[in-house]
Amino acid sequence: MMKLYFVSDKNNLKVLYPRIPNNSMTKYGIEDSKIKRVSVCPTIKGCLKALSKNIRNKKLFVYSVREISNLRIKNPSKEEVPDVYITREKWILGKTILKFEYVIQVDQSIGKGIPFSFKIKNKEYMAKLYNWAFHKLSSKNK
Repeated sequence: MMKLYFVSDKNNLKVLYPRIPNNSMTKYGIEDSKIKRVSVCPTIKGCLKALSKNIRNKKLFVYSVREISNLRIKNPSKEEVPDVYITREKWILGKTILKFEYVIQVDQSIGKGIPFSFKIKNKEYMAKLYNWAFHKLSSKNK
């Protein structure tokens, strides 16, 4: 059975509800800004890449999605999420119950970055996502 993960700097998350992410990717029309969703990935590494920012030395809480069998899960297209082929991001379109897994400490980025392209007002741009080394700190929700 597939496992889906959600990574956050917030402790004690139990339930997430679909929303439009409030970030530059949706603000500038790079990512879909109409479909409310909970963004998850099948790997923790995918979640870290999908954060699309410098997370070096950050402490993050790793959660898994409790029951995925009855959820509406969407595989977004490259037009909806330009880096989806790198992150393998999936969208849950309903209430999502989380299970705490453990706390991680992000160490550093690995490699030169994975390039992807996106458009803003029909002009093409390039960016990179990074793989992140991390280690497990605790399996207790601190």
